[in-house]
Amino acid sequence: MKRILFIITAAIILVACATTDRQQNDRKKQEKAKMISRAVCNRDFKINVQTAHPTRSMSVQLTADFDLRIKGDSVVSYLPYFGRAYNVPYGGGKGLNFSGVTEDFKITQPKRDRKHVEFSVKNDEDTYKFHIDIF
Repeated sequence: MKRILFIITAAIILVACATTDRQQNDRKKQEKAKMISRAVCNRDFKINVQTAHPTRSMSVQLTADFDLRIKGDSVVSYLPYFGRAYNVPYGGGKGLNFSGVTEDFKITQPKRDRKHVEFSVKNDEDTYKFHIDIF
């Protein structure tokens, strides 16, 4: 009888510990989601890029610290370029390494836990249109 009581007590304690850990993890995830949502709505966030998925090619793990920073109406892009360039300025051009002012900035929420950010940036060489899904 003592053995059965010990097993039941141990099982109850294990279940209680597991549910509190799960609740704490859920609470942390919700706090992080609110922080990210606030940063996106305030237009003050940075995206670190570690993997690239070029068209018609396998994914590439990036070794350098590539990122895209948005602060207010300005954007700073330090991203890798994959593809073919047809009109390259003398000296090679800047590619996707530039800073500029955002135009047509839109934030939509297609699902409850996702945000979709669209904007365009014009620099000396070209106009770029960004589509970012945050989840």
